[in-house]
Order: sequence, then structure tokens, then C-alpha cells
Amino acid sequence: MTHEEAGLVVEAMAAIPYFPRDGAAKAMVAAELVDMVETIEQGMWLARRYARLYEEWKGLGEMRAVYCSKFQPQDGLEAVSALYLEGIPSERATAPVSLTSLPPKGSPVAKLLAGAVRRVKALP
Repeated sequence: MTHEEAGLVVEAMAAIPYFPRDGAAKAMVAAELVDMVETIEQGMWLARRYARLYEEWKGLGEMRAVYCSKFQPQDGLEAVSALYLEGIPSERATAPVSLTSLPPKGSPVAKLLAGAVRRVKALP
């Protein structure tokens, strides 16, 4: 996953209540995604799955545990949930987000995502 793609995933995760709003904290989440996640499809799956499992942001450890419930992390650092003691609940359907489901170029949503990417790129 590229830094730009991680920025898109971070912006998607910002819909989760209490997700970090500070630029440095968002950069830390993005860096964790780059280390852990292989593709944008996996990253978008993670954002959606996390939002479905948790009513609010529970931190990087839970994010990694959700990812590890389905995928092998690139950096090899496995994690288990401290909140779901019996393991992350299984999904009913497993369908990764497709890049073809991204909004059309020039649409208001595409412009919003492009702005988010520019802001993430500007982070230190």
C-alpha cells in the first residue's frame, strides 16, 4: 500500500467516532497501514470492517487485530483483539472494496478524496 492509498483509508476511517483528528496522529495511523496492509482493497475492507465492529475508535492495536483476522500483515506482526476475547467475529460476506467502486473523476466525492490525499501528502 502506498502512502497516498493509506491516506485514503485514513480519510475513510475518519468516519469512526473519536478517530484521531490531529495530523500527527493520522500520519501514525497511515504509517501503520503502509507497514501492515498490502493493497488498497484490503485497506478499504479494513476501514469498513472496523466501522462495523466498533462504535468508536479503539486504537491501533484493535485496527491491527481486525486486519489480522483476515489477512497476514506484511510486517509479520500479528495481533489479537483485547476487546473481542473469543476473536474477531466472522463476517457474513467477504467482499473487498473494488477500485471500480471509487467515485467518478470530477464528482464532488472524488474532489473531497483528492483534497484529503493532498492534505496527507503535506504531512511531515
